[in-house]
Parts: sequence; structure tokens; C-alpha cells
Amino acid sequence: MKSKELLFELIHSLTKSEKRYFKIFATMHGDNNNYVELFDAIHLQKKYDEEALKKQFQDRDFTRQFSVAKNYLLNLILKSLRNFHHKAKVSVEINDLLSEVELLYWKGLYKLAYKRLSQAKKLANKYDLTIYLIQINYWKGKLRGYVDSAKDTADIVPEIRSLTNDIRDLMELDMMVNELMVYTTITLRGNPDITEKVTKILNHPLLSEEYEKHTKHFNILAKIYTIKGICSFLINDYDTEYLYKQKLIELNENNPHQIKEDPIRYTKALNNMLLYYYFRNQGESVKELLEKLNNIDLKFPHAKHIVEKNKFSFNLMYYLATENMEKITAITNDAEEWYPQLKDKMTRQDKMILEYNMVCIYFLQNNFKKALRWGNSVMSYFDKATKSFRHDLAVSNLITLFLIYIELGYYDLADRSLAQAEEIAKYNKYDKVEKQTIAEMKKLLNPNNIENVKLYLQDLLDKHSDKLINIDKDIFNIYLKK
Repeated sequence: MKSKELLFELIHSLTKSEKRYFKIFATMHGDNNNYVELFDAIHLQKKYDEEALKKQFQDRDFTRQFSVAKNYLLNLILKSLRNFHHKAKVSVEINDLLSEVELLYWKGLYKLAYKRLSQAKKLANKYDLTIYLIQINYWKGKLRGYVDSAKDTADIVPEIRSLTNDIRDLMELDMMVNELMVYTTITLRGNPDITEKVTKILNHPLLSEEYEKHTKHFNILAKIYTIKGICSFLINDYDTEYLYKQKLIELNENNPHQIKEDPIRYTKALNNMLLYYYFRNQGESVKELLEKLNNIDLKFPHAKHIVEKNKFSFNLMYYLATENMEKITAITNDAEEWYPQLKDKMTRQDKMILEYNMVCIYFLQNNFKKALRWGNSVMSYFDKATKSFRHDLAVSNLITLFLIYIELGYYDLADRSLAQAEEIAKYNKYDKVEKQTIAEMKKLLNPNNIENVKLYLQDLLDKHSDKLINIDKDIFNIYLKK
């Protein structure tokens, strides 16, 4: 997006309450109607048109330096948002308190500065916000000698040393999470190279039972549980995977103020458990997670986007398991409406997952035209050069496209899709059962082999579905039901 369109995006992202507050805020701060009118004019545009704005306001002085006026309006909106959401996010509130502390310090109002600092520390401790506690101790040191707080400032050095250790541990754990996120995008499970790397991570001292047992920090524990859950998933240790995914959910639920501060962290914990149920063929267990997801209080669009996406996945899995076609159709129609608005705010991986789900639904409903449209879109996110990023989704999608082309009698296109899937599977060292499955699918290019292939797939799902690590078994379930 071009920089000149950022103001347009910001204005159109505002809620009714935020827009109303901005106009009151602008008036309270003595800004004349020019900027409110410019705000309204941009809000009425469906697509940003700067020339139209200049023409509309050609008799106003601010159009002579229009870029300056736009920048001023953007900053004014951001100030109003900070003020409006002052109490909505604890981190925002602490930042405001620290800004007040600095202003009061330079004005020589040390006692009031210290009082504000104490408020900030109380919040930071409650929410385990280590990075802010370091800043708070910095200001405690600067205020030492100006206020009667000898007892409180005497322990600054040991407290900062302890906080520094916590920050170091959090950063180390963050690096592990980031490393694992890479692994989950290039493979799912069963790869010997990944197993070796994951085992190395699990042997890190920060993941020892002793460290986990003694740390009291919410954020550190949340990262430990996340890491151990992902590691167990990647090496097929289902019992340990369930244990730590459940621990992460319980950690959040035992600290409801943390869910309020960061609802996305909780929704991700629920989503991780969803994946566990999916790979263990326990779709019926999703209902309870759905109820929890629906009860999360959401205030910010970013959180709403994440939850909307997760709810779609949760609902789809549950309704597929219960074979409720009416509900599947309803959530698909809803997704067709909200997805275009949220698409630009979603990650590449999230878009690929959601669009692949749409392919599966339309394949199930025999709506091949829409299934092909979504399927081609899925492949636009796959890097054909590296062949690694979410290759599992790409292969599953290509197999679905193959089946659709077979249904339509487009055998050349079907052959091409399956050949591409085979190439990706070979490059990413798929298990022999997965490679054999793709080879069996190729037999469908001859209509006389349909029943034999169906028998093979049914036997595969009955006896060896756990071998389908990188290929979505739901595709075969759908195909056999059709």
C-alpha cells in the first residue's frame, strides 16, 4: 500500500465509537473544522482519490501543503485513539504512565512522578510485563534521593539483575518458537531431519522439568508449554502433545486478566488443541472449544480477525465430523462475505489454510467451479521454486484439483496436477505410504480403475490413516462419500 493511502486505511478502520470520539477530541483540542471536514471527505470515499480531495478543498489554505495536512490529520487520529483506548490495553496504560513519569521528572515533581511509577509497577507485576518492569526500575533509580523511598529503591540492582535474566530467557524461548514456526510451515511431522532438530530443542535447559517447575512467570510458562506442545506434535508424541496443549489452555483460564489483555494468545491455545483433535480423528471434541471461543471478549479488530478465522476452522471441523451440511453451507456463505474484507489482514499461511478449506467444502458440494477458483488461489501462495512452504496444503490441494478434473473429464489437467503433487512430495521426502497413495491416485486417469482405487483408499483410511502425515485424509473421506 502506498504511503498516501495509509490515512485512508486508518480512517476506514475506525469503529463508529472511535469516529465519534475523534470528532469530539479534535474539537476539544482546538482544531478547526478543516480537519474534521477532510476526515469526513476521506471517509466517504470508497477508493482513495487525492485529486478529488484537492479539488473539493481548493479554497482552503491547507491544500497548499496537502501532505502536511494529511500527516497532521493522521497524527491527530492516532492521538485520539490512544486517548480512547487508554484503559483498554494494560500495555497502553503503562506506556502513558511512564510518559507522565518522565514529564513530571523534568518538571521537578518527583513525588507525583513516583506515585505514577508505583501505579505502573503494580500493573506490570500483575500482567508479568517484564520489559516494562525494567523501564520502571530505571526511573526508580533516577528518582532515588528525591523521594523518601529508601526501602523501595535499595533493591534496584538485584531486581534489575533478576529481570535481565527473565528477559534473556524470554528471548531464548522466543527464538525456539520462531524456529519451530519455520518447521511447521515446511513440514508437519515424521521428517527425520526435523525430529533431530526438535530433540535438540527439547534438551535445552529452559525446557527442563526443574526450570518449568520453579518459574512463576506467566509469559515464560506460556512459551514453555507452547514449545513443548509443538515439539511433541512434530515428533508424534501424542500424549505429551495433549498434556502441554491442555496446560497452556488451563494457564490462560486460570489467569482471566491475561486473556482480557491478550485474547489472541488464548485463541491460539484453543486452535492448537483443535489441531490435536484433528490429527487424532476426534472432531466431535471441538464443540467445547467452540463455546470457549464464543465467550472471549474482543475489543480490537486484529483480535476479531484472528478469532473469526479460527471460528471458521473450528466450526468446519465440527460440522464435517457431524455431517451437518446445512451448517457447512451457512458458514461457507458467511466466509464468502467476510473473507474479502479480512484477507489483507491475514498471514500468507492463514489465507492458504482458509482457502484450502473452501476448496474442500465446494468439492464436497459438487460445486466444482468455485472449488477450482479457490484451488487456483491456494496455489498462488505456494512457492514453486523452494517447494517447501506449507507443501502439505499444496499437495492436498493439488490432489483435490486432480479429483475435480477427473470428475469433469479434463484428464490432461488432472495428470498435470497430480504430477505436480508427486514432485512436491518427492522433494519433501514424504513417507512411502504417502508416495504410494499418490501413485494409486494416478490410476484414476483410467476410468476402469475407479473401484480398485476406492478400495485402496478405504483400506488406507481403515488401517493406515496415521501414515497420512502430509496429505489431508479428509479429501479421501469426501471422495469416498461422493
